Amino acid sequence: MHFDTFHEWFKEQVKELEATSNILKDVKVLARGPSYITKGFSAFDVNNGYRFRTKQSEEFKKFSIPRRGEAYVLKSLGKKWKDYKCDLKGEYLPKYKTKDALLKNRPSRIPRDQWSGLVSYWLSDKAKAVNGVGPTRAQVFLLTHTKCKDGRPLDDDSAKAIVIQSDVR
Repeated sequence: MHFDTFHEWFKEQVKELEATSNILKDVKVLARGPSYITKGFSAFDVNNGYRFRTKQSEEFKKFSIPRRGEAYVLKSLGKKWKDYKCDLKGEYLPKYKTKDALLKNRPSRIPRDQWSGLVSYWLSDKAKAVNGVGPTRAQVFLLTHTKCKDGRPLDDDSAKAIVIQSDVR
């Protein structure tokens, strides 16, 4: 079976098996096909001795990168990927305000399912909360100088600073 068509064959096999037996969630995810943004795993071992790898992990093997430079390359690629998504958001989100409009005007080089996931994230409350704005110094102080479980200050100096901070507001 050729590497480029395996995912189509595998999807059909899983679909057939789903009707008669219980399939693991991870196998169903693999059956969706190649994804360039998969981060949860690079391979999946099945009990019968087969090992399935993501397309990304296979393509990464094409490059000969020395071990000492691997961290730099991965960090650099991560930043470029983040910048690319930021550029897409800056280009598409202001033009197309609704989810339907964004989905209809997908860039041709991005697969539909990945574009849908990215658009859903952009429009989620989680993404809107982050939106590139970091916490203020006061917020960082409160987060780092109070006990996690009950919210009391770590020490007397922190307690005084928190009281002063709340009076300023």
